[in-house]
Amino acid sequence: MEENRDQEELVSFTYPTEDGGEITLYILDQTRINGKDYLLICPEAEGGLPVPRAPSERRGDKVVDSSGRDVTAYFQRGAEIALQRARESGA
Repeated sequence: MEENRDQEELVSFTYPTEDGGEITLYILDQTRINGKDYLLICPEAEGGLPVPRAPSERRGDKVVDSSGRDVTAYFQRGAEIALQRARESGA
């Protein structure tokens, strides 16, 4: 199936990096493809985790990165932000 982009809006987000610097990402904030609207978001970065970041996995009721650091709060905050943005967009 051929992709048909009806609308694109390029936005930038600046996130902290693991070395104390910053990285700016340019992404499509909201787009319309084949007649459907999409809201693109990175919950991990929105929650405050750096880009790039260590891999993380769920262990019981926590999320832990590959160094053993508990990053649950970052994932929870990112999920809350994603839900809020979805609701605000009417998704």
